[in-house]
Amino acid sequence: MNATKRSPAPYAVIGIFTGLLLALVILVAAENDPSWVLGESTLADLGVSGVKFTADLFMYGSIIAGILVFVFGIGKAYVEDGCSRASGIMAVLTGIFLILIGYYTADLGNGNVNETVTWLFFIFMALAVILSVFGDWAEGKRINAVIASVLIVVIIGVAVGKPVGYIEIASIACFVLWLFSEGAKMAVDVKAAGSNPETA
Repeated sequence: MNATKRSPAPYAVIGIFTGLLLALVILVAAENDPSWVLGESTLADLGVSGVKFTADLFMYGSIIAGILVFVFGIGKAYVEDGCSRASGIMAVLTGIFLILIGYYTADLGNGNVNETVTWLFFIFMALAVILSVFGDWAEGKRINAVIASVLIVVIIGVAVGKPVGYIEIASIACFVLWLFSEGAKMAVDVKAAGSNPETA
């Protein structure tokens, strides 16, 4: 049955590239705003930074990264099954809300829209990671399942007694690692398929 599906190769590349892009956007944006303090400031603060470069980078970077997460999620839902497919659907929704984070910055209106889409982004991000644990485990991808499980535990641990800004950054870091992990898994699947003529 898997022989009828498209190769996960392009989605593997997109997943890994998206993780790298998201990390660079936040790191560079934060580095160029001296008023942004790790653990105290939030991601929303980057979008309304007094440093134009930081605000623009975060806005456009979030939109571009969101589009890529959206595409990655579509690919994941298309080439995988079960909970992994559901994880892909959650990634699609994660991408949509990441796009909206870049579009609806905290200085629009009273900031409620930005707060809402940010919460939804993190909720669907968490669901994508959680569902991938069950999907990867069922497919025999034990390493990926363990990595995702560890990332979930890390986020839960950080959420206890830490300020919102710290939790956001830790969650983004875990999401970036998850994208790397899932992208690498797809890359391995491509190599395995290439060495097995029956799946070609």
